[in-house]
Amino acid sequence: MIRADWVVIGGGPSGCTFATLMARRGHDVLIVDKVVNPPAAVGESLLPFGNRVLEKMGVDMSGFIRKNGAVFTRNGRGTRFAFADAERTPWDHAHQVPRDVFDAQFRALARDAGVRFETAR
Repeated sequence: MIRADWVVIGGGPSGCTFATLMARRGHDVLIVDKVVNPPAAVGESLLPFGNRVLEKMGVDMSGFIRKNGAVFTRNGRGTRFAFADAERTPWDHAHQVPRDVFDAQFRALARDAGVRFETAR
């Protein structure tokens, strides 16, 4: 029988964020995931508003590729958009991250906060 205040299914960035925040508030949290370590995967292209969560969580973004904007393509034509020109965001950049490295950081933060991990069977 699993005993915890919170059981989170999936140890990706979202699951680890929730689990870490709950553990930091004193809850006993267990993450159940089918993998022990995230596999290498194509990177994720983050957006500037995600920086709010990354800062709150204490995720170290040094070493990841900094993105100052994006290119939107339609019908073979591209339009460049600088994040500094975005409305309502204090961040002028985002990052491109390899998922295995990014996920490992979130798992480390969760473990540091006292989150337990169990492999799904």
